[in-house]
Amino acid sequence: MIRQKVILDLTYEASGTFTKNRIAVANASDPNKAENASGANDGEVLGVFMNSGTTGETARICALGVYPISAADSAVANGEMLISDADGKADTATLDTTDVQNCVGSAMDDASAEDELIPAFICPSKYAYESEVTKTHAIALTDLRCENAVKDALPDTPDGDGGTLGLADAAGSPVVGTTTNGGATANATEKCSFDYVVPADYVAGEDIVCRVKGLVSAARNAESLLDVVVKHVKAGALDATDLCTTAAIDMKDVTTEANEDFTIDSDSTGDELAAGSVLHVEVSFETDDTGATADGYAQINGIEMRVPCYR
Repeated sequence: MIRQKVILDLTYEASGTFTKNRIAVANASDPNKAENASGANDGEVLGVFMNSGTTGETARICALGVYPISAADSAVANGEMLISDADGKADTATLDTTDVQNCVGSAMDDASAEDELIPAFICPSKYAYESEVTKTHAIALTDLRCENAVKDALPDTPDGDGGTLGLADAAGSPVVGTTTNGGATANATEKCSFDYVVPADYVAGEDIVCRVKGLVSAARNAESLLDVVVKHVKAGALDATDLCTTAAIDMKDVTTEANEDFTIDSDSTGDELAAGSVLHVEVSFETDDTGATADGYAQINGIEMRVPCYR
């Protein structure tokens, strides 16, 4: 005899034909009526029908407890979460998607064939499960360092061409470059850097993205490149391989903040990323106003590392 123990049973008026041991859902137009489920995530799951009938009749539903349920096929296994198939039978829920799953409960035995009655723990619920998500780790601008002296904080003002970007003392200040125009300082390329430790929940084999929130204060007359170089720190040294696969981005006409994404290769031979990997990230920003006269400078409002992680 199949185990059963009904803790909570409910009665509903039926809005269609319903079958004992199949999954019951609320009618979409009238949630006070119940009907046979007709597909995965078809309506709000109420439980399992305890009798059979048709439109207008009273349906009894096991809403909580242990009750026999009709299996959709032999793939239904003990412990699996259950959703409805097209006929209201219990099928295995797929919980590695971003979709919400309207589950009726979980199987308490294996099924050997379609329509076999197996005991199930009935407890209608919604599940939304992602095997991985992208987590955003903001890099505080005050944690940025000089590119050629990585222990040193950024100077209050930028160094000029070939030097370091600047960061004022006031809280919330952006990182800025030297003002350029077509005069004495026609162009300048300046840098900053930071170290980043790949987090423990990182999904190995997935690329990481470095996002720079940047702009130029006024349109520049010539190509003005924003670039990111990423290298592995290992064995007490900086590896030679640049892991960033995104080419430098021309920012000469980007006068409002834009998210510029740079992809970091996860599986470069000999430089595969893993939890705990230390990355040295160098950001360079050029402004070039050769042939023009308007003042303008590079500006970075934020930097983020966007990392695929396990939930």
